[in-house]
Amino acid sequence: MISAVLAGYAWDQSNPFVADAARRLDTLWALCAGASKQASAG
Repeated sequence: MISAVLAGYAWDQSNPFVADAARRLDTLWALCAGASKQASAG
């Protein structure tokens, strides 16, 4: 789904990352931030 948006399908409303972009991107950011914190702590 993310790769489809990056490939240019940013207006495809059937893609959940497009249909609810703000919530999905916030969740993705939180996951990446958590992974970054774990990597730097280990």
